[in-house]
Formats: sequence, C-alpha cells, structure tokens
Amino acid sequence: MAWLGRFAPPPKGIFVVHGEPDSATALVVRVREELGWDATAPRYLDSVVLNFERAPSS
Repeated sequence: MAWLGRFAPPPKGIFVVHGEPDSATALVVRVREELGWDATAPRYLDSVVLNFERAPSS
C-alpha cells in the first residue's frame, strides 16, 4: 500500500487483476478504505471501456 499511496496525482481508479478472487477483493477494500480511491476487481470475462484524454503536447 505504501508504494501505491505515493502516486501523484492519484489515479482516477484502479483494477486489481492479480491473485485469487478473495485476495483481490480484500485488496480492493483496502485501497478504498485506506486511500479513498475507486477500485474494482473485475471478474472473469468482464469488460471495461476506458475513456481518457491525452496530455497536451509540449
């Protein structure tokens, strides 16, 4: 959790995709409670549409 909490700025949300389902769910709970971030552990064959804006070119 320590390394995750150092992200600056924090992510808009995270997906926990590693580990057994119970362990992944436990990590999602910790992320939500300790960091206040949106977190989810997708189930097998779940799909997600990611929408993002690119940073302006310098």
